[in-house]
Amino acid sequence: MDSETERLVNLVKVCLRILGVSNRELARRLGMSPSYVSKLLSGSSELRLDHLIRICKVTDLDPGEFFALAYPVRQASTATGTRLRFLLQGTLPPSPPLAAPAKVYREDEVQAMLQAALERLIKGSGGG
Repeated sequence: MDSETERLVNLVKVCLRILGVSNRELARRLGMSPSYVSKLLSGSSELRLDHLIRICKVTDLDPGEFFALAYPVRQASTATGTRLRFLLQGTLPPSPPLAAPAKVYREDEVQAMLQAALERLIKGSGGG
C-alpha cells in the first residue's frame, strides 16, 4: 500500500477507535462482511474512494472533514494546486512563503489529537 493510502487507512482506524465503532459494527453499517472490512483496513484489499466516502457517511463524518483531518490546510502548496485554486476561486492568490514539508504524524499522535478534539467538541456541546 502506498504511503498516502496508508495515511488514510490509519486515520480511518484511529477515527473508528475514538468513535467506538468496531470493525464488525462498521461492516454491519456498510452491509459488508467483517472479513472484507478487515481486509480493507489491513491493506490486503484496495481501499477505494467510494469505500472511504461510505465509511465517512455511516460514521456521521463529513468526507470533507475527514480529508481536512488527513490533509490540514497549509500556506504553501504545489504549483498545480495553486493554479487550480486560482482558477476555481477566480482571484489572484498571494505569493505563498516557502514552507517545510508537511509533518507526517504517527498513528498514536493522530489518535491523541483526535481524542483531544473530540473531547473539546463534546465538552462544547454540553455532552460532558
